[in-house]
Order: sequence, then structure tokens, then C-alpha cells
Amino acid sequence: MKIRDVVIYALALLVAALIIGLGVWFTYETRSAMTAKFLAYKADLRAKKAAGQLSPELRGVDIDRLEQSQVGMQLDSATAMRVDIADFLAEYSFVAGAVVVAVCLVVGIAVNWFWK
Repeated sequence: MKIRDVVIYALALLVAALIIGLGVWFTYETRSAMTAKFLAYKADLRAKKAAGQLSPELRGVDIDRLEQSQVGMQLDSATAMRVDIADFLAEYSFVAGAVVVAVCLVVGIAVNWFWK
């Protein structure tokens, strides 16, 4: 194995690591943004409850124990797509990571083969 081969495969693995890192960052940022939106929504509900303007279906709800999965927050299509992608990446992270590494190595093999 030549040094060129090692460099190509090392670069392929570095690119794979960068792609996986970007996926982790994307998932973290998307989930953090959704948590912040939910906390703002809960603060708005608390303010409405204090002012007596809470909708009838939420009057008996304990706002402090309200979970994000219990609320049907309205999202625009771009945000909904981001959340769907982040959920997919989080749920199938091991599969997605293996696919990224495999694809990057196959590209490295192809580059190495064409470069000969």
C-alpha cells in the first residue's frame, strides 16, 4: 500500500467524520430550537392563565407538567422538515453513520482506482 492510498483513505474517513459531526450538530441545534419554542409556548400559556385568557380546553391542564409530546404546536413546512430529518438522524444514527462511512470509503476507492 502506497502513501497515496493511505492519504486518500484517511481523507475519505475525515470527510465521513465531518459529515457525521454535521449531522450531530444539526440534530442538536434542531432539538434545542424546538425545546426553546416549547418553553416560550409554556411561558405564554402561563401568562394567559394568569390573565384569565386561557382557552377552555387548557383550563384544567397543569402547565408545569405539560410535555412537548402532549402539545400540537403548529410549525411551518421548513421547520417541520428539519424536525423530521433530525428525528430520523437521531433514531437511525448508527445506520446513517455506517452508510456515510461506507459511501466515503467507496468514493475513496473509486478515486484511488481512477487515479492509478
